[in-house]
Amino acid sequence: MKQADVASAESNHVVCIGGGAGAEIVALAAAWRDLMDEERISAGIAGVSLDESANTEQPSPDAVSESKSNPGLSVTTVDIADWSSVVHRLSTTIRSPAVPGSKSHPTPLLGLGKGNPAEDKNGFNVRFERSDVLTVPDDELKRLLHLETADKGSSPNATVMVTLMFTLNELFSTSMAKTTGFLLRTTDLLQPGTLLVVIDSPGSYSTLKLGKSKGAEGEASPAVQERQYPMKFLLNHTLLTVAEGKWESIYSQDSRWWRRDAARLGYDVGEGAGLEDMRYRVHIYRRLATSSQ
Repeated sequence: MKQADVASAESNHVVCIGGGAGAEIVALAAAWRDLMDEERISAGIAGVSLDESANTEQPSPDAVSESKSNPGLSVTTVDIADWSSVVHRLSTTIRSPAVPGSKSHPTPLLGLGKGNPAEDKNGFNVRFERSDVLTVPDDELKRLLHLETADKGSSPNATVMVTLMFTLNELFSTSMAKTTGFLLRTTDLLQPGTLLVVIDSPGSYSTLKLGKSKGAEGEASPAVQERQYPMKFLLNHTLLTVAEGKWESIYSQDSRWWRRDAARLGYDVGEGAGLEDMRYRVHIYRRLATSSQ
């Protein structure tokens, strides 16, 4: 998400499907903090004059940021299990001055906005919704995807991104028909420009098996044989073929590595446990404008 993408919005909204454990919350908080820091520094540089004859005192970057209303970011995490207590602890902790910081990012780790975070439209706000997206009614899905503002009569916050991180495989494995229907219903509810970010495991985890395997030797083979469908094929078929003209693929990589810097990044929670390198696949789509929108 670039600075220009959020400059015109009063508050932006991100929906994390299957984000109950909260990893997306921490990632979005870190990205939002750096984005706002970049904006504040840029505003300060713009106010610096190289003309020594100018007697007008230039405002500091902090003063510039105070006079300018930055857009807020609201995050809705949706999961079939009840992760509400975990989400609450995470969203509270990233604002706590008790959490150790660094020289470049002192505590609190996310100190955006003032006053009550739950009521601060220019801050970073998080809510959790327990719901099964495969069976949720249309009106409920619309509410999840379009966060209503606190002020009655005002428009919902703009949903700029929907994430499906390590969730799509589970959804398709549960029901291909319901998952396809969910993606198509989501398509109809999202505005042009909205990003859909899908991250999942590669290899055998990215393949869905349907049907029955062959019977043992000498037994009659079942009428329906087992078939394997790659997640990427199912996703592209739904978004780019069934919903033709409504999405464009802007980035796709079937195998990508995240490797930690062992000298700078460590996480030890006990013997035999810790942060490890990982391989994943990522596909990003952008909602297109259609003649009906």
